Amino acid sequence: ENTEKTAGANIRQQLVRAALLELTEDQQQVIALKFLEGWENDEIARAVNKPVGAVKSLQHRALAHLQKILLDDEA
Repeated sequence: ENTEKTAGANIRQQLVRAALLELTEDQQQVIALKFLEGWENDEIARAVNKPVGAVKSLQHRALAHLQKILLDDEA
């Protein structure tokens, strides 16, 4: 059972990594800073020299795109 869980987790991780590569560079950067580094949107905005609204838009579009890719892979 643990082997199956580990294998499943590895497969999901590979799928997420592949999906991330399909995002634009700006989207990848925003997603990495937000979800991997734990930054707040205002911190990201300052780091990437974009308005907070643009960061939110990049994040929203990136997450929507990731969801589409990952759900298509499950089908």
